[in-house]
Amino acid sequence: MKNNWKRISSCWLPALIMVMLFVCARSADEYDLFRELRCPVCPSQSLLESQAPESIQLRETVRTMLAAGLNRDEIRGKLGTLYGPDIFRTPPINWGNSLLWGAPYGLLCIAVARQIYQHQHNK
Repeated sequence: MKNNWKRISSCWLPALIMVMLFVCARSADEYDLFRELRCPVCPSQSLLESQAPESIQLRETVRTMLAAGLNRDEIRGKLGTLYGPDIFRTPPINWGNSLLWGAPYGLLCIAVARQIYQHQHNK
């Protein structure tokens, strides 16, 4: 009887651990996606925070896509085409908004260069 139990546990225990790890990884992806996506009704809330009916429906859509085997980038791409770039809480970096992303660094470099130039010429 003990040997049977050892055989059964040696087969099923690794399988159970794999299933648990898969479920945890899937729920982590789900959680990250819900935090990254904006509520279609309340733009100040994430999909995770909002309790609007549209958000609940969108969460179910994301869960269905994850269950179908789509990865995070594919889901983001599909939702981006359906809802536009405003669905994402963090805007994507592209040529259209690269000036906005790069301006603070450019201004900082100009300010540092100006300070160095003034410091060298005041000696």
